[in-house]
Amino acid sequence: MTKLFFICLLFLSSNLFAQDQKKENRAYSPYFNGDFVELSFRTGLSKLASDPPVIEKVPESGQRFELGLRQALPMHLLDTRLALSYEVFPIRSQDSEIALWGIDISGAFHPFYLALLFENWFAWVLASIYVEAGAGIQYATLDNTNDVGFSYSFGGGFDLPLWNPNHGWSLWLNGLYRYRRLDFDNDSSEIALHNHTFFAGLAIRWNGLLF
Repeated sequence: MTKLFFICLLFLSSNLFAQDQKKENRAYSPYFNGDFVELSFRTGLSKLASDPPVIEKVPESGQRFELGLRQALPMHLLDTRLALSYEVFPIRSQDSEIALWGIDISGAFHPFYLALLFENWFAWVLASIYVEAGAGIQYATLDNTNDVGFSYSFGGGFDLPLWNPNHGWSLWLNGLYRYRRLDFDNDSSEIALHNHTFFAGLAIRWNGLLF
């Protein structure tokens, strides 16, 4: 009876240990391997790519703000970002502005993702370099005129960790250039707002996935 008791106890202990091991294997590692969830705020200066048809109403530059949620898979193999945006172009010689609210989604490709294997600060920055393509829906207003339309963009950027990201989470600085094409229909005229934007941002990242 005593032997049977110890055999049962040993079996139960080994079974619990195996379950604990499975849980540990399922848990995400705190170490940074390219997968993360990121919440970021970016601000940028936009410069029009060409002179618009209504020269007296549109300035050469504006300002853009973005609040975004980003998800990347291990080794940066898939990197997507969903952002809410606000952009404003002040009007020359008038006390008004073209304001744009938008929802944008973008995908990024990291050509140097294998640098993550080296596990150091330079490798993290090198692997973060990316090219992106995106599209969005914009709602624009000017005085009593409004317009809803689509935009698309291309660009590239990099991210820089402020400390070692192997602790499960970290703060990162964002730098990005983006070229975007969109038009604004103002009564009977169309204003081209194709622009170049240079962004700077701050992001908080958690290693792992949303699911």
